[in-house]
Amino acid sequence: MKTSSSDNNSYPNFCHLASQDDEVFKSFRSNQIYKSVVETVREEDGINYFQIACSRSAMVKQNVKYFLNSDKVGNPDLISVKTSLFSRKYKISPTTARYTKNLSDLIFLFGDLSGLRIAEIGGGYGGLCKIINDLFDFESYTLFDLPQCLALSKKFLDVFDLKNISYFTNQSLTSIGKFDLVISNYAFSELHGNIQESYFNNILSKTPLGYLTCNFKTHTWEDSQMNESHFKSFSGLEIFRTSPFLAEVDAMHGISLITWDSR
Repeated sequence: MKTSSSDNNSYPNFCHLASQDDEVFKSFRSNQIYKSVVETVREEDGINYFQIACSRSAMVKQNVKYFLNSDKVGNPDLISVKTSLFSRKYKISPTTARYTKNLSDLIFLFGDLSGLRIAEIGGGYGGLCKIINDLFDFESYTLFDLPQCLALSKKFLDVFDLKNISYFTNQSLTSIGKFDLVISNYAFSELHGNIQESYFNNILSKTPLGYLTCNFKTHTWEDSQMNESHFKSFSGLEIFRTSPFLAEVDAMHGISLITWDSR
């Protein structure tokens, strides 16, 4: 069974190759197969994400230097950004810029992330995990993805010697422990409906804090897939669909940010 819209053979096969071959790993983020799934952020959108991050969170704005070393791995395309009109220029990948926006959202919505047990559904190469770890000492971070993608994210995160990271496929959901915060950037809304239901019942509905960037309108490919209405009973639910909370490109393409805080 196809598990998600990115479960298309070429993407997981390339992730496996990059996790095994050091030469491929050196430039995996500039490979066209990988760029078509993960490194999709355009230059102008990366700038917009970064501007939102710096305007929303002083903590993110003041610690940009720690995020930049993410882009020393995998040879991604880089853009020039500034934290303010008169600040120095930084070189950052558009994808890392989007992760800084995610982090600024998490801080704005939930505050200090230290000590949390965090789960991320569809963690890509582990970029957001690394960015969160730059500022917060979480208790644990669990990545859920295809096995080939998990192998690549482990190889990436091992470069930074991150601790307390676990890697699981959706086959392990019923035996997983509890989490404090669940995150998914676009991935949950792209999953097969049966897999969404498993995540929903075993993790989402049992986790007090949630942050899901969803593209239900643009990436629905299977009739049983969930939508925003499935979350209506969640305590502390907020659904954001417009700028300025969403970046301009996300609002324009019907992306929704679903969050909840039932603490």
